[in-house]
Amino acid sequence: MGPNRTPSTTSQRRRIAAALAVVGFALVAVWAGGTAFHRTQDPQLDTSSQLERVLPLPIPARYLEKPVRRLEKPVRRLEKPVRRLEKPVRRLEKPVRRLEKPVRRLEKPVRRLEKPASRPPRKVPAARRRLKRMSVPGRLQRARRPTRKTPAAPRRWKQMPAPVRLLIPAIGVSAPVIRLGQNADGTMETPSSFSDTGWFAPGPEPGEQGAAILVGHVDSRRGPGVFYHLRALRRGDRVTVVVRDGRRVRFVVTGSMQSAKARFPAGLVYARTRRPTLRLVTCGGRFNRSTRHYVDNYIVFAKLAGVSG
Repeated sequence: MGPNRTPSTTSQRRRIAAALAVVGFALVAVWAGGTAFHRTQDPQLDTSSQLERVLPLPIPARYLEKPVRRLEKPVRRLEKPVRRLEKPVRRLEKPVRRLEKPVRRLEKPVRRLEKPASRPPRKVPAARRRLKRMSVPGRLQRARRPTRKTPAAPRRWKQMPAPVRLLIPAIGVSAPVIRLGQNADGTMETPSSFSDTGWFAPGPEPGEQGAAILVGHVDSRRGPGVFYHLRALRRGDRVTVVVRDGRRVRFVVTGSMQSAKARFPAGLVYARTRRPTLRLVTCGGRFNRSTRHYVDNYIVFAKLAGVSG
């Protein structure tokens, strides 16, 4: 026969077994709820988190009203000293007016002295007159010929090296740039890594005449991509592209737009601009589960600000 079991030990074992059963049921419920949540959740972009920035937004003019209002009080304090000076200035007006009449009387004699004495016209010999008559018309005809303004030659932008790095301080982007081409169907290739940006090599290099195109992913299954916060860029933000020889090509953001991929604005993105411009392209909008792609594109436009280095 086994050892005798006291009532206290059996009750403790029952309590421990019941507690373990409750913990097991709780773990099963949590696991089931998590799987159901992941199955029902639609992988859409969190646009509010996309708008997070590293640098503050450029200050518009309306935000300068408060500093201007703060300066009104010091200006009002200076009004009293200025008003006190008005009386001495007014007292000096009468002596100044009294001096106007003598000054006006002196104007006529001064004007007479300014006029040069009239001299009789100098007589020119008849032989010189004939020579002048013969030579002057030819000179006048040459002078009267209309001069055609030659149009200014278009500016020739230098050939730039390939880009190697992209810097966007406003949203904390510092990513390498890889070379991209075209797919078999004619579409643009995309970077294989979600942390890299890609330069469309068939187009111009950043800093050359035309629109240079840099593309990047917005997110992946592991988390945000290199252009996740591209939506947070605003007009006036700086974008820098480092080229192979170490020079930095600086651009300024001028605008942005969101367009469906089915109606991609190729005329704007691939436009042959007169000056160097830049396009930053990523995905956006609703996520299509069947194709596993986003249905829209988000595009940022920028113009050249300068080249340094």
